[in-house]
Amino acid sequence: MIRAVIFDFYSVVIPDVFENFEKELLSKDEQSASKIQKQLDDYFMGLSTFEYLTGALEYISGNEKSLTENFKLFESDIPEIFIKLVEALHMHFLKVSIIANIGEQEISLLSNFNEQLKEFDLIAGPSTYGDPLLSESFFKAALKDLGEPPQNCLLISGHQDYLNFAKQISMNVYRFIDFNDVSRYLKLIVNSKP
Repeated sequence: MIRAVIFDFYSVVIPDVFENFEKELLSKDEQSASKIQKQLDDYFMGLSTFEYLTGALEYISGNEKSLTENFKLFESDIPEIFIKLVEALHMHFLKVSIIANIGEQEISLLSNFNEQLKEFDLIAGPSTYGDPLLSESFFKAALKDLGEPPQNCLLISGHQDYLNFAKQISMNVYRFIDFNDVSRYLKLIVNSKP
């Protein structure tokens, strides 16, 4: 029985701007793309700040103008349809969390948002537990904090590697296409709850 819904951040709540930037650069320079991935991994692990990350991305990509504005997030970037979906899940007594590759900017944004609306039972990224997102140690700690075993959790993500990992640890998964699709699927889940 599903008792908790876990959302990925980039690919569900907000389009993955870092992935899009990396893909664009990969088409021009494969070596730079791997350097960018290293910077992103360090950022998500809490080893660098958002400002350092954007500076590194500017340097590696050879971009002469600031990239900070390209990647800066605001509460207004969180879609209203997502907020309504989360509220509906809580009305059906489901736990809701964001467990994703997120760094200081995203955690701060979501924490501030959560202070007002109290919608998320857990907000966690690699820096929360000091382990990469796709590791058993990370998920063991995150699900312990969430208070649910893997089989009671549903992960919604647009990233196939994340979905594959979640399946390996016995989580239920659903590939995010758009909010209308996921809303229909979640209605089936809440209507099938005893």
